[in-house]
Amino acid sequence: MSGAYLVSFKSRLKELGLPSVEDLRRLDRASEIQQTQVLDYLAELAFACQNMMNISLGRMSLKMVPKEWLLSRWGQVVAPHLATNDDWEYGRIAELLAGLDQDAMMNHLQICAAHESKYIQEIATDPESLLELVSRWEEESERLTRLIAEMESAE
Repeated sequence: MSGAYLVSFKSRLKELGLPSVEDLRRLDRASEIQQTQVLDYLAELAFACQNMMNISLGRMSLKMVPKEWLLSRWGQVVAPHLATNDDWEYGRIAELLAGLDQDAMMNHLQICAAHESKYIQEIATDPESLLELVSRWEEESERLTRLIAEMESAE
């Protein structure tokens, strides 16, 4: 089953003008339109999807993008997902940030704590559990990176 998700993912990246997953490392040099389209797609995978494979692909990919450049655009990336007021998406954002940038995670947890939804507020109550999740999804990201590299070398 994971093969179908990987094929779909690779196909979508190609449609967005990225023939290789490694091209994500140079996304900061792409056109503004391509940057926006790619970041929107990756954020959708990482924050809105329910399937763990899609979430992992989104997280892995966002972590491949140059970090400082990504963080400088973070508000744009997450705005549509915060606007949903969905605890699922707020939670996935917190999980990604736990493995990406501690300061950004703490800022996000402050937003969660001040939210009117008690479900979103709960996300901010246990930052340590977010950090524990990081090692699990980093292992998954490494596995996916190997699978994608194998796919790309076979092409």
